This record gives sequence, structure tokens and C-alpha cells, in this order.
Amino acid sequence: RGGHWVYDARLRTLKLSDELRALLSEALAANLQPLAAGDDVTPAPGTEQLHSDLQRAIVNECEFAGEYRVSDAHDQPQWLSVHADASYNSEGRYLGHIAYVQDITERKQLELELRRLATTDSLTGILNRGSFLDRTAEEIARARRYGRPLSLIVLDLDDFKTINDRFGHPVGDQCLRAFAETGTACLRRADRLGRLGGEEFAALLPETGLPAALGAAERIREHVQRLRVPLGDGLDTGFTVSAGVTLLSDHHQSIEQLLAAADRALYRAKAEGRNRVCLDNDLQVEGV
Repeated sequence: RGGHWVYDARLRTLKLSDELRALLSEALAANLQPLAAGDDVTPAPGTEQLHSDLQRAIVNECEFAGEYRVSDAHDQPQWLSVHADASYNSEGRYLGHIAYVQDITERKQLELELRRLATTDSLTGILNRGSFLDRTAEEIARARRYGRPLSLIVLDLDDFKTINDRFGHPVGDQCLRAFAETGTACLRRADRLGRLGGEEFAALLPETGLPAALGAAERIREHVQRLRVPLGDGLDTGFTVSAGVTLLSDHHQSIEQLLAAADRALYRAKAEGRNRVCLDNDLQVEGV
């Protein structure tokens, strides 16, 4: 679906085609003409960027193009592709422009869904391994640039193979989803939880020192051990999680080294009986 408008620079008018008028919300359509006339117009909610680009093109007497997220007549998200071609007379005087508008909402929704599928774990809905590692690389660079603390927690569900063998993979999947939901709820909005693979997860905590990171890991552990997963017929089961915690330091020259440090602490938590949180030994040796 699409349409067009014509802007006349001499008359300072902007006329919408019938097709475009049917495509746009009343609020957006009503705002365009006063804006073209140079009136002081408050943009309809969500149309600020389109208004800004249109106003700039009129003032600078030039063309413009862009993709804009607005609201349709039913107040639902709508994406528009706008390409305005400027027109000049033989003497180079600006006459106005014709803008061609297309509704690209379906394409944008597909792009967003493909992006979501590429970055999230399909079972749990949290970051997948690749996306989590990308985010970790970004946060490491930021922490080093500004000298800020960055903590990492690696978590592993205890005896997960036994759960799968005893109750079946559907119950195992429920446990993974329940953990992801609980872990996310125990973290701040700025933190990131990702699934590294199987029953292994990791949490990235920017601007967080060891005491707070240990507290977050312990909070997750406590909440997880209280979870119950239904088995049917009024029965349920539970599970626990072990965690290893580390803090970015000069000893970590790569993401792999940071993960390895947290993994070593995790292995110790497993060896000491599971359902516990352990700190990276190197940090303890340094007295951190």
C-alpha cells in the first residue's frame, strides 16, 4: 500500500493523495499541512522524526528519504518508507517536492522477528550464546575504557541429565525455561542473561563489583531451589543450580579467559557439593 503528497514551495501547501490519506492516521495527516505552511505544530506522538526531516527538507529546499515508525489509524505501530524528490525550475529555483510513501510494516515486522530469532535462544527466550558473547565483548571494551567494574556469573543446573533421564526431555525443557525466567527476574534491567548451551547459562553484570555479583548469584540460587516444576497428576519436582563468579581484571586478556575463570569457580562449586556459589580463586588469592 502506498500514496504520495505534493509540496508546493510558492503556495506553502502540501496535498495528500486519497490513497495516502487512507493510509495515514488522522493525527498525522492533519499535522502535515500546517507544518508545510510554516506553522508551529506539535508533532503527533511518534512522528517527531518524520516532522523533523520534512521541516529540514523544506527549509533547506532539498530532497529527503527515510523509514519512520508512526502509529496507524488504530493506534498500532506502522512503518512508512518516505522518499521525497525535490523539483527545481530551469533557473535552479526550488519549486517543492513530491514524496512517495509506502507502508512497509510487514517487512519491518519480519526484520524484527528475524533479528530476534538470530539473537535469542528459541527454548528460553533469552540471549543465545553468540549474542551473549557479542554483548560481553562490548561490555569488556566499555569497562576497560572507563575503568568500571564488570562481573560475570556462570551457572549450571545440577544433575540435569538425571532430570532428563528420569522425567523426560519435556520436563527438562520446563526446568530450563523456569530457570531463565527466574534468573532474569533476579537481575537488574542492565544485566544480561544468556544460555551458553545445554544447561549452562551466564549472567553479565555491568557496573558491578564482587560483593554485588556474589549477592546476585546467591539470590538466583535461592530462588531456583524453591522452584517447582509440574509433572502431572498433582506431582512436581525441583532442581538446584551451582554458580561461579569472577570479576574482570588485567589477568583476563580475552572473553575466553574471563569465561574460563568463572568456569573454574563453577567446577569448584560442583565439587564441593553443588547448589552453591563459589568465587574465582585468583581473586581470592589477590584478596579481592
